[in-house]
Amino acid sequence: MPYFPSGPSVSGGGNSEVLAAIAALAADVASIQAHFDAVLEPEEPAVILPVHPEPGQATVRVYCFSTETGLPLNNAVVSISLKDKRVLAIAGRFYDNHTLEGRTNSEGFVDFGLWTQDTLENADRKPEYEVMAPGVPKYTIRVPDEGGLAADLKYPPST
Repeated sequence: MPYFPSGPSVSGGGNSEVLAAIAALAADVASIQAHFDAVLEPEEPAVILPVHPEPGQATVRVYCFSTETGLPLNNAVVSISLKDKRVLAIAGRFYDNHTLEGRTNSEGFVDFGLWTQDTLENADRKPEYEVMAPGVPKYTIRVPDEGGLAADLKYPPST
């Protein structure tokens, strides 16, 4: 059962002092909320990757930065290789080149279209790629349907 304070009744026209206190409190809450909304920094937008046009593939973005300056590396060579080197048969086509190479742009990234984990597993292949980029040890990734940033797709995931 709800709690109602004892004292003068607030029903039927109400108590003007109680109503004034409620109105003042509501105004204070609104003022505080407006202050915090203005002070809070907006969240950075998530990286939006282009949708890969090839069915069964997703876009994976690799960033490269200088370890000395932290600035993006332009024209850095990045390669990604499917670890399972057997011939790949997908949708009636055969693929035997399992390495892609690209160069970073002026913003320090390069995008790759890679077969997704589900696509590779359906083709009876191990769904792991090895990423090689300047300044970092090579690492393994798995590609979900939505793709993503290579550093976020490491396999096994960091704990």
